[in-house]
Amino acid sequence: MIAIEPNARMREAAQPHPRVSWREGTGERTALLDASVDLVVACQAFHWFATAASLEEFRRIARRRAAMLQYERDECHPFTKAFGKIVRAYATDDTELLRAKALEIFRGFPHARVRAGTAHFKQSLNGYALLGRIASASYLPSDGPAAGALRAEIEALFERHREGDRVDLMMVTHVLCADW
Repeated sequence: MIAIEPNARMREAAQPHPRVSWREGTGERTALLDASVDLVVACQAFHWFATAASLEEFRRIARRRAAMLQYERDECHPFTKAFGKIVRAYATDDTELLRAKALEIFRGFPHARVRAGTAHFKQSLNGYALLGRIASASYLPSDGPAAGALRAEIEALFERHREGDRVDLMMVTHVLCADW
């Protein structure tokens, strides 16, 4: 497997694996040869490079297929909807909007048949894990008054919705596959 990562620190931090070769590159410029891979897969970070140029690069390097996997909150459920509302109130950038746009960009993969599916799941979290989840989101404040207020709102939400020592955050994974 070939993993493309533009950030040297991220490549260096990756866990070594005998079947993974980390290489410098971007979604738009992988430096791979034409038709050199069986499948291109973009996962949760596709929104950072969801451009026509990336889709052209995927088409150039893949023999016949590209796929995208992305998970999002399923806000049809009361706790998850309230959690999403708090996250959007404290978001420091438009990451969530970019992820929604990324799904639409991939659905419009040029000159390809795109199939889409979803898989629903839940994350059963205790209070500590729920706070850890918000701490791991790069688009939420991690220090200062805003971070403290965010944590306080999440803790209060947890207390209102918990069953025992847990809440269920409902999620949906979008799986899109473009074939040519």
